[in-house]
Amino acid sequence: MPTVASFNPALYGDFTGANYLAWLVSHVFFEQKFITLFTFLFGAGIVLFLESKARKGQPGRKLHLSRTFWLLVIGLGHAYLLWYGDILVFYALCGFLVVWVWRWRPSRQFILGTVLFSIPSIIYLLAGVGYLSLSADGQAEFKGELLAAFGADFSPEREIEIYQGSWLEQLSHRAPVLLEYHTLGFVFEVFWMIGGMMIIGMALYKWGVISNERSTRFYKRVVVGVGGAGLALVLPC
Repeated sequence: MPTVASFNPALYGDFTGANYLAWLVSHVFFEQKFITLFTFLFGAGIVLFLESKARKGQPGRKLHLSRTFWLLVIGLGHAYLLWYGDILVFYALCGFLVVWVWRWRPSRQFILGTVLFSIPSIIYLLAGVGYLSLSADGQAEFKGELLAAFGADFSPEREIEIYQGSWLEQLSHRAPVLLEYHTLGFVFEVFWMIGGMMIIGMALYKWGVISNERSTRFYKRVVVGVGGAGLALVLPC
C-alpha cells in the first residue's frame, strides 16, 4: 500500500468488506505488536551480550558499539538501496544510546523506558488539542500548509508511479524521504518510542519475564490484564 495508507487506510483504495476486515485483524493483532516484541528482545539482547562479555573479562561495551556500527552500515544500505521501511538504522542509532543504562536497576529502567515511550504520544495529544482549538478557518489554513509542505510525497498515485519506475527513480524519491526519517523523525519520535521499548526490554529481561523465569500464573495474569488493557486501547482507534 502507498505510505499514506499506513497513516489512514481510508485514504486509498476500497476500505469496505473483506478489505476492511483484513485491515482490522492486522491493526488489532499484528500492526506495531511484533516490532514491540522484537524491540523488547533487542534491548534484552544488549544486556545478555554485555553480561556474557563481562563474565569473560572482555570489553563488552566496545564490542557492542563496534557491532552496532556494522548494523548501521547494513541498515543504511538496506534502507537507501532497497526499502524505505528499514528498521535496522533506527535500531543501531538507539543501540548507541541505550547501552549506557544497561547496568541500571530494572525498576529504574522500566520507569525511564515508559517515560521515553510516552513522550511522542503526549506531543501528538497536545498537537491534537491545539488543532481542535483552532477556528474552522485556522484548521483549513493548517491543512493547506501541510499539503503545500509535503506536496506530491503524500499522493498515493504519484508514489505508485515512482515505485513502478526504474530503480534510479525509486532511489531519487526514497533518499530524501529517508533522510527526513533518519534525522527529524528520529529526534522527534522514533528514538523515544524505540529507545524506550529497548530499555523496557532490558528491565523485563532482568526481571526474568522474557527469559521465562516467572510462574505460569504470572504469565496468565499478563495475558488477561495487559492483553485486555491493550485491546481496550486499540479497538477504539
